[in-house]
Amino acid sequence: MKNIVSKIDGRLVCALVDYKEISTYRMDVSPEEEFIQVGARKLAKGIHVQKHKHKRLERITTNTQEAWVVIEGEIKAEVFDLDNHFLEEIVITKGGCAVFYRGGHSLTCLQDNTIFYEIKNGPYYGYDIDKEEI
Repeated sequence: MKNIVSKIDGRLVCALVDYKEISTYRMDVSPEEEFIQVGARKLAKGIHVQKHKHKRLERITTNTQEAWVVIEGEIKAEVFDLDNHFLEEIVITKGGCAVFYRGGHSLTCLQDNTIFYEIKNGPYYGYDIDKEEI
């Protein structure tokens, strides 16, 4: 796993996971205090997770965080710090995941027919209300 941290306050800006790094032990990609929680684990046949549901808890969020999971193809992202300055360029390949906690980012598709999931904490009110160009 690769972590990119802010030059301003040292907090995590982005985490990148290559699927080849995932083992049979749970990998907590997100620190527990982050709004979006991402974990990864390679499961063996027969593994069973007991039926459960999550308790209703009041949570207060102050910013949107997101994760990208690439199913097919490749995506390049530029990662920006809290002050909008460029930090690093990353490539998310098939099976990989990038989690963006703060700062900014861009997306460039590197292969035709790239398929990915984008997951955010919500609610999401659309581009005009939620996003600011940098």
